Amino acid sequence: MSWETCCVWRRPPSGDAESELEAVPFLQLRVQDTGKGMDEAGRRAMFMPFFTTKHGKSRGLGLTLVYEVVRDLGGFIEVASSPDAGTCMDLYFPVCPVADSHQSGNYHNPETPIFQGDGPRPQRWLVVDEDSKVRLRVQELLAEQGMEAATAASGEEALIIYRQSGTGITGVILDLALSDMPGEQVLNGLREINPQVRVIIATGAPRQHMGAVKGCMLLAKPFNLQDLKLAIGQSQAA
Repeated sequence: MSWETCCVWRRPPSGDAESELEAVPFLQLRVQDTGKGMDEAGRRAMFMPFFTTKHGKSRGLGLTLVYEVVRDLGGFIEVASSPDAGTCMDLYFPVCPVADSHQSGNYHNPETPIFQGDGPRPQRWLVVDEDSKVRLRVQELLAEQGMEAATAASGEEALIIYRQSGTGITGVILDLALSDMPGEQVLNGLREINPQVRVIIATGAPRQHMGAVKGCMLLAKPFNLQDLKLAIGQSQAA
């Protein structure tokens, strides 16, 4: 495996086929190997949570986290690979601050909005739930209130994202019913990273966990926008 870095000028990718964004400076990190490579199906799925070709040896979260980090920094990733021909992955990071680079065009993944403007940064919540439909719905509800959302599909992923995000996360909306580790363990891990973390427990059976979630706001599933607004308003640091 080899890697190299350089500064390049690129037109950021855009979801709009007719968009003509101006070229802006990016730091390019190229990582290349001479392994087995991937077919088109593998390339399309490689950043999806739990996708892996190393069954029993990998949880399929490594590349997902790489994608999340690059995306949150306002960058993007390009991958070239084919069977028996190795893989070349180019990671592009904006040289200018994210808020400034965003002015050149909306080229980040819309699931994680990038703040722009001089006012206070909107609240950004980490939504932890194994159900992708629930994660998407909570993102939509938060967006309706002008808030942002990062998402995690497992306890392990949630702890990594929260540790890397530092003070960038306002609080965590956590489902305790996770298969990779007990929800209480995730909650304790969040508090080890930040003893003052704000946590809202979203669960179908909150009364069963009253003793384990002291200091957390409880949000019973299913919930609507008003329920979520009330929980956010009443939540506070542990």
